[in-house]
Amino acid sequence: MIDCHFHTDLSKDGRAALADYARLARRHRYLAIIPTEHLDLDPEDNSYGFYDSDKHLAAVARARALAPETFVGLGVEFTYQKSREGEIADWCERLPFDLAVGSVHHLDDIGVTISAERKARRYFEKKSAEEAYGRYFEILLQTAASGLFDVLGHPDICKRYGVLFYGPFEARRWETELRDVFRACADTGTGIELNVAGWRQAPGEPYPGYQTLVMARQEGIRLVTIGSDAHDLSRFGPELIKRGLELLKEAGFDRVYYWRERKPVPLSIDGLLRR
Repeated sequence: MIDCHFHTDLSKDGRAALADYARLARRHRYLAIIPTEHLDLDPEDNSYGFYDSDKHLAAVARARALAPETFVGLGVEFTYQKSREGEIADWCERLPFDLAVGSVHHLDDIGVTISAERKARRYFEKKSAEEAYGRYFEILLQTAASGLFDVLGHPDICKRYGVLFYGPFEARRWETELRDVFRACADTGTGIELNVAGWRQAPGEPYPGYQTLVMARQEGIRLVTIGSDAHDLSRFGPELIKRGLELLKEAGFDRVYYWRERKPVPLSIDGLLRR
């Protein structure tokens, strides 16, 4: 198995050390794990200033020694804001990241946060689906078109709390927007992530779901990775990753990727499922 999106205690909302994740990965014979620590650049963000690159580098070095059969990558998750593209590029030049994930968490400003429950509820209860989801996909398109990232994180995370207000997420309703995003990914060489956390959350399906994965495939997406988005050890493990790999296969993908020195490394989905 592989896991290319999870958070340790080097992220403000993480609750376990990378060393403990590495021990679990070794036990489950993972080929690669990449902790993607939050690096938030907006001074109004609760996590602003928390990221410590020295601690991150040291933790990865220790984890590599603990799990020598597993590739342990140096990964980062940026919250995309167009005004901060220059800062994101500077960080990616400064540190030897293996994987840079770009995710949309904020709409317009830090006060409009669609992946944190309290702020999301306050936003969704005042907006129509067209306003809320529409704005999310506008910013997601900017993220994909920026070319700054290796992977687009959880590409329909807007539904995490949106489903509580608008009902089940219907990918076909947002087909034009989704296909625009995936075409931009294909143009910039940006991969997408299948984030399996949604199976444990209100949507009851991953980010993105099956129909959206099919659209991505049709629009030329070949670079796809998978992550648990675990923030503690109880959410980390092969069960949902395996389910996600089976879904990717059903949607027409035969390979999944992890990133090493910002370069994609392919793995056979069938091969992983047989391990």
